[in-house]
Amino acid sequence: MLNDFIEKVVIHEAEGGRTKDRTQQVDIYFNFIGNFVLPLSEDEVEALQSEEARRAEEIAERERKSSKKSTQKRNQKPEIRKHRASLQSVNSIR
Repeated sequence: MLNDFIEKVVIHEAEGGRTKDRTQQVDIYFNFIGNFVLPLSEDEVEALQSEEARRAEEIAERERKSSKKSTQKRNQKPEIRKHRASLQSVNSIR
């Protein structure tokens, strides 16, 4: 009986890759009224905004960690060279 009310279902391409944040839009077109979209309640709008803010913070945190790691690697290289040079000089003495 439900099939009598549905004209067509359109499934859009998924967004977000293969992550937990993957979303996919599904449009349901009903007979006589077309595509009906329910308006979001205030609670849903607030929840979406807080979720977007949380995701943005996670992305910023990942970028900060990545930047910090690359800076540490860059700063570590001269120390490693000094250490290797000291090891070579010890080995040459033997």
